[in-house]
Parts: sequence; C-alpha cells; structure tokens
Amino acid sequence: MRIVQHSPLHAEVEAQGKTLRFDFKLEEKQLQPLFSGSAWGTCIWGASISLSNYVEKKLLVKGLRVLEVGAGYGLCGLSAAISGAEKVILTDREPEVELLRSEVERNLHELPKEVIQVDRLSWGVDDANDIVKKHGQPDIVLAADCVSTDVYGRQSWNDLITTLTILASQNSDVYVCSTIRNEDGFEDFIALLRERFSKHQILQIEKGTDGIFEIHHFKK
Repeated sequence: MRIVQHSPLHAEVEAQGKTLRFDFKLEEKQLQPLFSGSAWGTCIWGASISLSNYVEKKLLVKGLRVLEVGAGYGLCGLSAAISGAEKVILTDREPEVELLRSEVERNLHELPKEVIQVDRLSWGVDDANDIVKKHGQPDIVLAADCVSTDVYGRQSWNDLITTLTILASQNSDVYVCSTIRNEDGFEDFIALLRERFSKHQILQIEKGTDGIFEIHHFKK
C-alpha cells in the first residue's frame, strides 16, 4: 500500500491494484497544529501505511476475522479485506466512526463490500464487551498509531489496553504499530501491554520519510 497522491484535503492510496480515495474532514488551518515536517497535512499517518504493508505482504489473513481499533480511515483493515480476510470490522469512536463509514462507502466499488463492517468502539470495558457480543473475538486485532499523546493522551492507555485484552482470545494475534516519538512514551505503553499478554515480539522497525515505525506482536 502506498500513497500516490495527497494534499491537505484528500489522498489517493494504491493497494494491490486498487485505488482508494479519502477526503479529509479537517481544513488546512485545522491540520497545521497537528502535523509537522513531511507528515503535515496528510491525515494518513505513516504507521497506518507501515502496518497496512505488513498485513498485505507478510500476514496470512485469508479466511480470518480481522478487527481494527482506532481505525481512522481504516487502511489496515481495508488491506486485510483486499488480501482475502473473511470478515473485517473497522472501529472508531464517535464522531470519527461516521467519517470512517462514509469513506468506506466512497470506496466500495474497489472493495469486497460483503466482507467489511464499520462499528462504533470507544475504548473501555463496556464498548469492548459489546463488540465481542456482536461480532465475536477476532482472529487478528490491528492498531496503528493509537498511542499518540498529542491525540489521545496517556490517560487513554489503560482503556486501550483493556480493550485489546477483551477483544483478543487465547488464539488471537494482536499487532500494534506506532510512529516512534520520544514524548509519546511508546516503550512505556508496550511495557504495560506486556503485562496482559504472555508473548511479545518486535516484528519490524522501519525508517520512512516521515519517521520510524515499529510493529509489535502480542499473544496471550
């Protein structure tokens, strides 16, 4: 998966011969405080591209159930859908989930629409349990750039860790990818998540034009 065109207002992403278009909800003046350097203005975060490429090229998702948390524009989950997943659940909190839903609908002509579902998930016990009751525990859980303190704050860590713990069964695989920003304390987050999962592995460290991206794998 790669970005073939981007501006402060939209982006086009290519994946396995499919071209997906995303329109951003924020205007240029609203985006400026959130981004700097080469990442500014895209709204497609580098960690999403990194994990999407990992899903596309290295994960065997065919016939599996995949769920993405904090999906944003859903790139990781959409990569899984294009790669043959049996079911893909894209989740985000309100009001972002409505934007996610509209962007998925915009691209359905390029996607296996019978596979993809969009649902609301605010991190925490109640919503996570509701998702499991509705969809069951997935085979694979994906999370890309969900640890940014600028966006979510450290207070969100416990809720995210609780959510991942509830979503994952003993057989589920959890993949977490993040842009490495010293102020985010990603290492501290990983240390906390390791307390809930017995198996942990760093799968990939990738240096891109807009940062360094780490992909971690967890299993109970």
